[in-house]
Amino acid sequence: MTTTAPSIGREIAATLAAIGYDDIPADVVEIVKLFTLDTLGVIGGARRAPGMTELLSALTEWETAGKATLLLNGRTANPATAALANGAAAHSLDFDDQHDQARIHAFCVILPAVLAAIEAKRDVSGREAITALAVGVEVFCRIGLACHNSLGKGWHPTTSFGSISAAAACAKVFGLDAEKTLHAMALAFVQLSGTTQFIADGALAKRVGPGFAARSGLLAAQMAKHGVTGPYRYLDGKAGLFELYERGEAIPELLTEGLGESWRIRELSMKPYPCCRCTHTVIQLALDVRAEGIAPDDIESGVIEIGKVNRQIVGSRFDQSHPNPVVHAQFNAAYAFAAALVDGKVDISTFTPDRIRRRRVLRLDLRQRRRRRHGADRGAAGAHPPSAEERPFGRADALDHEGRAQ
Repeated sequence: MTTTAPSIGREIAATLAAIGYDDIPADVVEIVKLFTLDTLGVIGGARRAPGMTELLSALTEWETAGKATLLLNGRTANPATAALANGAAAHSLDFDDQHDQARIHAFCVILPAVLAAIEAKRDVSGREAITALAVGVEVFCRIGLACHNSLGKGWHPTTSFGSISAAAACAKVFGLDAEKTLHAMALAFVQLSGTTQFIADGALAKRVGPGFAARSGLLAAQMAKHGVTGPYRYLDGKAGLFELYERGEAIPELLTEGLGESWRIRELSMKPYPCCRCTHTVIQLALDVRAEGIAPDDIESGVIEIGKVNRQIVGSRFDQSHPNPVVHAQFNAAYAFAAALVDGKVDISTFTPDRIRRRRVLRLDLRQRRRRRHGADRGAAGAHPPSAEERPFGRADALDHEGRAQ
């Protein structure tokens, strides 16, 4: 039994179902094309990334063929399997896009889901594909903004919010109406998962999270297409996203206001370094120190100060014997600082097992520092996510062998 009672989810679905290619600004279309090419490039470079061979072996052991393409080996598989594998590949180098305030990587989830949906449906135009990508990424950015402290609670926003956003994108590919779009997104919510424990433990599951989200979103849209229903209050219900998962700390209007008119996809950026975004300020600090003529041998020890949430993600002590050294190094501020200071650059070769095992990492302590935020509580009406000036920042202090500040 279904209901037509109002909900935020129903409002969003109605807006998304009405968006067509002609409603998308020309610059947004170009952004979608650019990030699609960038993401395909990252996937192309992921063939030898740790975990990818093992993942493909696991997924193809049960399948011999299907409607969709596994981009790393050219074989075909069930569209849901392809969405999972290609999503993992897109995230495996940690070189994907980023929305800084939303704390999400969008195209590593949305593009694999849409590609699998296109191959499943077959008759999809380029304009329809761009519309689906734009809609999915836009929803993704807005959910991340609305649920602004999800990462701080231990969720991995790319994995957890990606499923709902991928469902919205696949609903566009399948041409679902507003009601079925609602149920697609709600069914994706039912499958919501993904915490930062895989980062804390340096597990290869970190790569697979966006793949799970892409697969879940695609499956949700497929089920909704055939009449399976989901909870229509998946966002604002008592056990919905905002109350249960975000503990009431959400700003729903950031998800709904201006949807389809103003585009937060414009705020996406491409990572300059293939590692966690939380380390990028630290990398720049190291490059600045190097530019001042300070060499690694001049430094005995140091302190890196970063924001509270960033410290949760990249603040562990560097362990050169870690069983998954690549994931560990990509999410370690001390390693990132040392690599940038020694090499004067950080690129894909920085995060190979041999390089990580050989690296001399300075004795660096990581501390957290938070600026006092002024104004209303961010969970209250009229509150907003932190501005660029309010975001967690970084600082590095180094001592030479005689204990003098550098």
